[in-house]
Amino acid sequence: MRENLPSRKIQTVSITVQKFQQRLDELTTINSSLNHSSEGVSVYSRLALIHQVAKAYALEATISLVDSPVELAIEEITNPPLYDFDNGDELVVIQFSYKD
Repeated sequence: MRENLPSRKIQTVSITVQKFQQRLDELTTINSSLNHSSEGVSVYSRLALIHQVAKAYALEATISLVDSPVELAIEEITNPPLYDFDNGDELVVIQFSYKD
């Protein structure tokens, strides 16, 4: 975890695994269609896509707190859907920090 500097604020957001998985599936579909339509586009790992989805949720939460965050960093993702299992009502917890 990053050093807790006075200018950085730490927040947490929780999303159901089902909602997180839905957004992850959408991103995977978009990424897959881009890879099939053009050469030279890299294929992202599932972990990289999970990180992108977590960052999108963190950015949405940050924008509701401040007008324009200068820097946003994902500190920890707890219980991300690493596999396509049905996790019911469990939560994905995203801890992030930002500087405004």
